[in-house]
Amino acid sequence: MRKIDKRLKPPAGLPRSARRWWLDVAGAYGMTGDEAGLRLLSEAAFALARLEECRAIIARDGAAVLDRFGAARAHPLLQAEHHARSSFLAAVRALNLDVEPAKAIGRPGAAY
Repeated sequence: MRKIDKRLKPPAGLPRSARRWWLDVAGAYGMTGDEAGLRLLSEAAFALARLEECRAIIARDGAAVLDRFGAARAHPLLQAEHHARSSFLAAVRALNLDVEPAKAIGRPGAAY
């Protein structure tokens, strides 16, 4: 079980899943004193919450809905889902959270 720094407080208004993600990332990357990083992390968490909300509604209603004439058209939340996903990924990139772990430099060892 991970130890949570008591100084890390996720922003108010986040749903449980986004709050848990915020705490996991802030704790794993030691963001206690990084105000700019915490603000970016909060923006990413809100975008994640909006993304999950849109996905749930689209899953319930379907990707196509009927307009007032009975013709099928794209669900109006598909665009909001796209924007939320883009915002989330942009914030994660700005935080450099999408970087792979460092690999050893040089030739592989004998185990290769």
